[in-house]
Amino acid sequence: MQVLRVEKLKARIHQLEQEVAGREQCMAATSAEKQARAVLSAEQAHERAHERAKLHGYLDGSYLASTQSLFVRVFQAGQVERFYPSSLATASERLMTLGAALNYKTLLKYDSQAVEVGSGEQAWREFATHANYDQLAQAILQAQHFFDNLQAMHAPTKGCPTAFCEQ
Repeated sequence: MQVLRVEKLKARIHQLEQEVAGREQCMAATSAEKQARAVLSAEQAHERAHERAKLHGYLDGSYLASTQSLFVRVFQAGQVERFYPSSLATASERLMTLGAALNYKTLLKYDSQAVEVGSGEQAWREFATHANYDQLAQAILQAQHFFDNLQAMHAPTKGCPTAFCEQ
């Protein structure tokens, strides 16, 4: 009688092991399918990043080709924080670094999104300490664009010490 009971238990254990193995296979297959759908080809990722950069107005021809390709790479990597830094302190520091590279020239408010920063280190510092996050991000973009245009014209600058110019 005990032998029969042991055999039934062994059979039940075997049945449960098979069910668990089947569930694990099913879960692995589902996970693999999700990953396959989530992973885009490099070309698809580049196309999507290009479209997002275009939607945000970064590919409208007002930036140098190298800056436009940088925008696409940033969107492709999902690292928009390079242009929208993670903290106000970091954004202020980046803006001041760009300001120094530009000899603290005036940033003009050329449209409704643009910001205006007066000339001179004191004006830049005051803007950097009192601006909100969105204003700082916009100022960084404007300063980078300004720097790129000066570089294209071969104007003397101090050199761009930020990560924006490395590519």
